[in-house]
Amino acid sequence: ARGLPPDLKRNVISFVASPQVISTFGDSVASLSHGVEQLRVLKGGHSRRVTDVKFFPDGEKVVTTGSDGFAVIWSAMTGRLLVRVEHTDGHATAIAKIIQADVCLSGERLLTIASDRRVVIWAAQTGRALQVLDFTHYGRHRFAKFLAGGRVVTGASYEFQDPTVIWSAEDGRVLYELRPGDDNVRSIAVSPCLTRLATVGATTAFLWDPATGRQLMRTNVGISWVHGVSLSEGGERMFIVALSSGKEHRADKVIVFSTAEMVHEFAINMVSPILAVQALPSTGRLVIFCEDATVVAEASTGAKLLTLEASE
Repeated sequence: ARGLPPDLKRNVISFVASPQVISTFGDSVASLSHGVEQLRVLKGGHSRRVTDVKFFPDGEKVVTTGSDGFAVIWSAMTGRLLVRVEHTDGHATAIAKIIQADVCLSGERLLTIASDRRVVIWAAQTGRALQVLDFTHYGRHRFAKFLAGGRVVTGASYEFQDPTVIWSAEDGRVLYELRPGDDNVRSIAVSPCLTRLATVGATTAFLWDPATGRQLMRTNVGISWVHGVSLSEGGERMFIVALSSGKEHRADKVIVFSTAEMVHEFAINMVSPILAVQALPSTGRLVIFCEDATVVAEASTGAKLLTLEASE
């Protein structure tokens, strides 16, 4: 990792933290924001399993969520707990397991999506609840993310024909319902510049304009099982994590589509099961997180540039 340009190194480390340390540390999280040599354990914020971890855009803070119903904002530099908020259920009578969190580009707002079928938008500085998005009648959404223009997208319920929904983060209104046709939505991705949205189901992948709710492209992906999806900086390429034929629930390849014509360009095959894939903003590169290694690849060709073994 020391050989990487400084801007790429920060991106790699911030993304590596999310899929790799959650299951390893249980109720604790390791912050790697300022170099692998300065591993910092964030402990004491959760009483149950940590479910998600995200770096703030400036790389100086981290938010973690847990099955205990709390979201915690930490200093990535000191490990100090800064803000702690509780996502109770709609009647404030039970613990709502938080599935994931997201931070807006300015770092001023945080959202949590939980098992009570609600998204809560918080002021990151104070922990004050600003808005609640109740998607009860849309199914069990598992994904939520900020979009450009003060909007939020929720979806990925796995249920047949459940829509992906775009909301106003300001007043909680539903702006668009993106329908998957005769399919379900298993995975959702937003491009790093927040101008393109991808939804992938059992058989079909869609590309959307989240500003208008307009469908831009669709294609039959022909994949036995979709494990995840990511988009390049401007949404020019879609990276779908999938299983090879005959491999049961062990994603081992990244299928790359050109979104201009929704054509299959190439596949990146991995030996180890893939946990997640993420395009790195402004670099033209892709990070593939596997069980025993992390691989940096060229997004346009699939060429593997760097492999970080777990033992390192």
